[in-house]
Amino acid sequence: MKIDADDWPDVEEYSNHIQGYAIYKDLFHIFSHSDDKDYGRLIFVSTTGTVTNEKEYTPDNIYTMNTPSDGYNHPGSIQLIGDYLLVGTENDDDKGKIWLYDLTTIDTSGSQLLNNPKLLRDNLSKASTVGVTDITMLDGKEVPSGKSVYAIGVMSNQELVIYTSNEVGTGNIMDIGPLTYRTRYVFKTNGDYHSIAFFCAADGSLCMVGFRAKSTGSWDDHCDVYQLTRANGYFRENPRLLFTEQMKTNHGIMVGSFGVHFRWGAGLQIIGDGEFSSDIRLIATQRNNIYGEVAINIFAPKKDSDSISMPPTPPSPDKGGSGCNAGGMSVLALAATVAVVRRKYRE
Repeated sequence: MKIDADDWPDVEEYSNHIQGYAIYKDLFHIFSHSDDKDYGRLIFVSTTGTVTNEKEYTPDNIYTMNTPSDGYNHPGSIQLIGDYLLVGTENDDDKGKIWLYDLTTIDTSGSQLLNNPKLLRDNLSKASTVGVTDITMLDGKEVPSGKSVYAIGVMSNQELVIYTSNEVGTGNIMDIGPLTYRTRYVFKTNGDYHSIAFFCAADGSLCMVGFRAKSTGSWDDHCDVYQLTRANGYFRENPRLLFTEQMKTNHGIMVGSFGVHFRWGAGLQIIGDGEFSSDIRLIATQRNNIYGEVAINIFAPKKDSDSISMPPTPPSPDKGGSGCNAGGMSVLALAATVAVVRRKYRE
């Protein structure tokens, strides 16, 4: 799909680019974008507008706001959790901060944007890639009913650091206090991930999707799915790779490295409770607004009535735990999504 981006904000496009991408309900495409000014940008593109054809539309509105904290002009990848948006920012000294935005304060007229994000962590050594999800098991204990605990990941230069929150009332993520350091992983095999997404599997384990683009003359796009905790909520000594898939992206007006790749904004969109493969999408963008267009790819499975060709069955997650809440999704469902997308784009 191509978005008419004539109203895109004035950002320096040569050395800066789209860093993160998320889709908020049926309201907005959200992009994070670095800039040479004192601040980076969060760009909200309405999902409604004038449809040229099924693959192109002109949005009703494009709203832009600066990222918080003077000098932190390099936002990284982003991830949504319900009505809340996690954003990492960096400055020229490679210091990082992570922020949480309450999207319920937005209205579609753009008259009220996100003015008061919550600072979750400061003085980080970079924060180029972030992920978040709620978990139901931690250190062998089930999170009590009516409570939530959140896992938050910060990744840069192949190193992933994971924090967990205190218990808060379900849905009240803005109430979390200081984060607790849990563990650190180094991903040496597949290189640095440009975007990540956390999710809670149906067995209660914490999992991660890593998005990467490998330059081989052309750019090859891959997503890797890892299990980070066992079903009982104990963190693994090393991440467990469940499966990896190479994806084929469709480009907009610009092909090659500037086209749609997992090197730029990429992520995971969960619709509903994520129980079925049709509830899960992989999403990606091109590098920049190019000649007034921003191309996006939404990797969705075919209709539920279609047969799904599964990839090789990943190792069975460890047994135990109580399973995940309604926001959890099956690793196999995600595998099915990847398999169908792969087949669709190879036809």
